[in-house]
Amino acid sequence: MKARSPSCGCGEVYDGTFTHTLTPGWGVAARLLDEAGLEVMDEEHLQAWLYQS
Repeated sequence: MKARSPSCGCGEVYDGTFTHTLTPGWGVAARLLDEAGLEVMDEEHLQAWLYQS
């Protein structure tokens, strides 16, 4: 998922006003996927996840 995207953000997202204001929360698609039981992460956390084993 794309970090901070209003649709894909995981943990914090832009508020949609195009002022670069961040707000805590999840994007719409990210939340739906998470609620469906899928592990959701953005590109900023992917590398850490790949190397945790």
